[in-house]
Amino acid sequence: MIVHSSSSVPVSSVDKIGITIFFIACCIVGISFALRPNWRKHWLRKKGQTLKNKPDTLARKYKGHHPDCDKFQDHTILFQQTTWCTGCLGLSIGSICAILFMLMYGLSSYQQPVLVSKLIILLGLATIGLVYLESINTKQQKIIHLFSNAMLIVSFFLITMGLVELTGTIVYGLFSLLLCVLWLETRIQLSKRQHERICKLCTASCKIYRLTS
Repeated sequence: MIVHSSSSVPVSSVDKIGITIFFIACCIVGISFALRPNWRKHWLRKKGQTLKNKPDTLARKYKGHHPDCDKFQDHTILFQQTTWCTGCLGLSIGSICAILFMLMYGLSSYQQPVLVSKLIILLGLATIGLVYLESINTKQQKIIHLFSNAMLIVSFFLITMGLVELTGTIVYGLFSLLLCVLWLETRIQLSKRQHERICKLCTASCKIYRLTS
């Protein structure tokens, strides 16, 4: 039950450690998916957009999770002689930052005021909204896109930590993690739709991404 008094409900050390472990585990899994998405390829063969299912298309090589095509140059970034997906790199950087923030929170004994917790939650929600708006922009700036994706994961930390501090229990933190997974999936779907629109407007015949509806 959410408390409306000026002082928050103390969070037990067990709950703090528990939400820290769960949050970090989710971040680690997220990093593995962002940097090496192909390790789960055998689970997604039927859903994946593979060239094997498109015999009539022109095969293209992939760089940084994207086709080696001029239309997708704004979606990749060259770092240390390696081409990275800008969005996935941003998500990984954000996950690392969020892990560090969560570790500091889990090890601290600071009791956060209710008003601060509410403001932090609102800040996290507002950040998610801004990230969604940026993700559907057809003319993306690489650095802004990278920063936007990094802030998405940091916003997950803000919301999770804020809810735990506001309610004093790990239950709401775990519920927040579930919401974060859904918010991230929404972000991924927005990105896929954008890729499909890019392919639709392109005059090339390969059509790596095709509109599903």
